[in-house]
Amino acid sequence: MNNISKIFIFAFLIALILNYFKTEYNYFYKISSKFASIPKLNENYVPQGLSYFNNWIVISYYSASKKPSILVLLDKKTGKYIKYLNIYFSNGKPYTGHAGGVAVSKKFIWISSDYHLYKIKIDNLINTKSGNKINIIETYKIPVRASFVQYYNNHIWVGEFYHVFGYLTDPSHRTTNKKNESFNSWITGFLLDKNENISSLKYILASPNIVQDVEFTEDYIILSRSYGINNDSKLEFYPNMLNKQPQKKINNIPVWFLDNPVKIINILPMSEGISKIDNSLYILFESGALKYKNFCKSPTEYIWKLNLETLLKKEH
Repeated sequence: MNNISKIFIFAFLIALILNYFKTEYNYFYKISSKFASIPKLNENYVPQGLSYFNNWIVISYYSASKKPSILVLLDKKTGKYIKYLNIYFSNGKPYTGHAGGVAVSKKFIWISSDYHLYKIKIDNLINTKSGNKINIIETYKIPVRASFVQYYNNHIWVGEFYHVFGYLTDPSHRTTNKKNESFNSWITGFLLDKNENISSLKYILASPNIVQDVEFTEDYIILSRSYGINNDSKLEFYPNMLNKQPQKKINNIPVWFLDNPVKIINILPMSEGISKIDNSLYILFESGALKYKNFCKSPTEYIWKLNLETLLKKEH
C-alpha cells in the first residue's frame, strides 16, 4: 500500500469518526440546552423521576449505597440546588426502593416503585429542612410495576417498563392492536377523588417496550424510552387520543395504543424522567451517576431543556 492510499484511508476514517460524534445527537443539541447540574451524583445516588410544583423542580433518586431514597428540590427558574430529604415510612423504616418516578398533584407528591404508589404531603416537603426525614403517609398497591408516574387531568398515570431480559410484566397485560402488533406494558390512569385518593382505574394506554416516563400535553403523549449504557435514548411523540373513541376495551376499561408516533428524536443514552414546564420539556438522565458514568457512552451530569415550540412547529 503506497503512501497516498494510506493517507486516503486515514483521512476517510477520521472523517467517519468526526461525522459520528458530530451528527449522532446533532438535532438534540440544536433544540436543547443544559439547564442545571444534577445534584448528589458523587454521593452514589441515581436520579430517576422528574416533576415540578410552584417554583421548584423535584427529583427522585435511589441510593446505590443502600441508603434511604431521596427527593431533591431545585429552583425552577435558575436550577439552583435548594435541599434534599430522606424518604421514610411512617413507622420509622427507611424507604430504599427504586423511586422510579415522581409526580405532583394539587396536595401530594407521588412516588412509584414495584407495584406501589407512595404518597407524601407537599406541605411536608416544603417545610422540612434539608437532610431531614420526610414520611410517606399512604401506600397504594397497584396492578402495574410502577416504573414511572405522572399527574394529568386529575388522574395519576402509572406505567411499567418492559424488556425481555429481566423486566417482564404481567402476562395479562399483553394485548394486540389492529395490525396484530403485540404490546406488553400498560400506562394506567387512575382517577383521584376530591381528597386526592385513588378511586378507580379509568384508562389504559398500551405502551411500547423500555418506557422510562410519560408526559402529557393537550396535543401529545410523550414517551422517554431508553435501555442500556451504550444505546441511544428516544423521545417519542404520539397524538393525544384520550378524547377520542377507545381502540379496544379490557374488562370494560378503554384502551388506546401508543403505536404511531408522529415525531421521534434521538437523544443521549439513559434518559429517565421528563416534565413539561412552560414551553419546554425537561429531561433527566441517570448516566452521570457513579455506577454508570465511566462505562456509559456520552454520559451527562445535567438536566436538559428541550424547546417544544421549535421541535413541534409545523414545517412549511
